Amino acid sequence: CCRGEPITAELQVAATMRMLAGASYLDVSTIFRMHESTVYKIFWRVVELVCNKYTIEFPFDDLERLRHIEAEFRSRSEMEAMQGCVGCIDGLLIKIRAPTKSESPCSMRFQSCKGFFALNAQAVCDVHGRFTVFEIRGGGAQSDVQVWKMLDMCRDLLEQKRMPAGFWIAGDAAYPCSDSVIGPYSDADARNDRRKDNFNWSHSQLRIRIEMAFGRFVGRFGILWKPIRMSYKRAAIITMACAKLHNIIISYDLEKGQYYSDAKTRTTVETPSQLIRITHEEIESDRRNVSRATRRRRMTRMRSVRATTAPELNKHGAPIELLNDGWFYAASHRTCALRESLTNRVAELGVVRPSSSVLHATVAIATRQPNRQ
Repeated sequence: CCRGEPITAELQVAATMRMLAGASYLDVSTIFRMHESTVYKIFWRVVELVCNKYTIEFPFDDLERLRHIEAEFRSRSEMEAMQGCVGCIDGLLIKIRAPTKSESPCSMRFQSCKGFFALNAQAVCDVHGRFTVFEIRGGGAQSDVQVWKMLDMCRDLLEQKRMPAGFWIAGDAAYPCSDSVIGPYSDADARNDRRKDNFNWSHSQLRIRIEMAFGRFVGRFGILWKPIRMSYKRAAIITMACAKLHNIIISYDLEKGQYYSDAKTRTTVETPSQLIRITHEEIESDRRNVSRATRRRRMTRMRSVRATTAPELNKHGAPIELLNDGWFYAASHRTCALRESLTNRVAELGVVRPSSSVLHATVAIATRQPNRQ
């Protein structure tokens, strides 16, 4: 905009979204030709408007919507084994700067076990990754369960019993099980009982939706990539605005038919070999971050894995794209950054359990058959 001209609503929203995407106020000032103080005035005006106008609320009293959510979750479960799930719950740490003494007399309650100051956000999402609950009530030093017990959602479920019969929320092992929140069996129990192991496998197919939602949420708003350098109260307001905008964006994409939340839908666009293939550029990027001796050891290990697994892959008819050096390089090293990338790509296809070996996962994808071993 030019000096003296009114700043339109479109420009105000664009400037705010640019800052939420991670830009500095100085960059926004230059791009939109605004004074630095004006940038912050506009930013807070839009953020507060979003927080006040839009709500995130779990549909306790909307039985029809609960049934619709349950049907979507059931369709993502293998053979529709899991019935009644209407959400997934987990916690997310939002990085903040160290609170001052005037903000909090005890700043250590914000120090997380991961070594940075943070807010603990508890969220429940639907199958598309939209948040149906998003609350920030505790600091990073508090566990998910401690913060969960402070939420209105917890009181609604455990004290007032607002959840209709037959519906429940999937959580990880940190959350105590109840009629409304169900977690997996412990590893020790599942290891000795195939039925419990099968339950954990089906349970994880649904619970991964909250992890996917957090990945998209943080990836979309770059302001969350580093500590928010404001008071923790303002950081909480910004995070809530991001969560509501996250829901708006997903709902808009769903209306336009441009959103793919299901791996089965995505594979109609991308073949399994394209999803798994590790490119030469990714190898070189990984190798630049390690020493020459480490690179040499990794290449030696890669050749050994290729010699032992290539015949097995060929026997099962694996696509030729899987047999490049990049795939074996990533599959050979547990600590390799590319190994995690490969595992995530395999998990997105939904045909193998996360604990499957890379070889078993590849064979399952090559033959397009579920691998439960």
